[in-house]
Amino acid sequence: MIGGMVKKLIIVTGEKESVYAELLSSLITLKDDDVENNTVVGIKDGSVEAVVWNEDIYNDNKAQLGSNTKLIFIGKNKSSETVIPSIRFDKDMAKYGINVGSLGNKAVLYIESNTLFSNKDLYDGFYEKYIELTKRFDDSVADTESIKKATHTDGIGEAFEKGTKAVKGLFGKIKGAPAGKEKNEGTDFFKISTKIESNKLISDQMLRYAVLSFYLDGLAGFMEIK
Repeated sequence: MIGGMVKKLIIVTGEKESVYAELLSSLITLKDDDVENNTVVGIKDGSVEAVVWNEDIYNDNKAQLGSNTKLIFIGKNKSSETVIPSIRFDKDMAKYGINVGSLGNKAVLYIESNTLFSNKDLYDGFYEKYIELTKRFDDSVADTESIKKATHTDGIGEAFEKGTKAVKGLFGKIKGAPAGKEKNEGTDFFKISTKIESNKLISDQMLRYAVLSFYLDGLAGFMEIK
């Protein structure tokens, strides 16, 4: 970084969250600042150098880490469990089951997917925020398969036939069900595989939201970059 010191960051990830740790690491390497308008996007380009550690690497090396080491834990696991109780989480995100917060030199990002999977209205509110957030990124970041699937809201009948490409149609009363025979999401109308797939999609959206929003609005403050 020209004119300043590059700050070091360690991203600690659970096995299931490694994709999102790599996403955050990749965002940090982007040259996405608007130089012409003197506008910083996320963090100043080149101001942070990040490495991704799995839990094994972290456990093998944590004794050598100084108290000034910047650590971001992604996922709720053995490594983050001891940190979580002391973290101040964003209340607006927490109501959607998305936990993002920091204290001192430690930050934690993790989700509770059942919060949205079991509540259609809450999911609808989150979904709108998620789409608005992705619009702040170009296609190289935001044009992902998960976003494409999530925006296919044709209703449960078509979604079921398409292999569950819709998420929003999977809640509440089934659209297009015969009169007097509406069934709720928990009934045998849904195949187990359909439920699993939709839950995966929602979890993916939630974790992406946590990472993207933290990169834009939380990382610079956490890294103490002015």
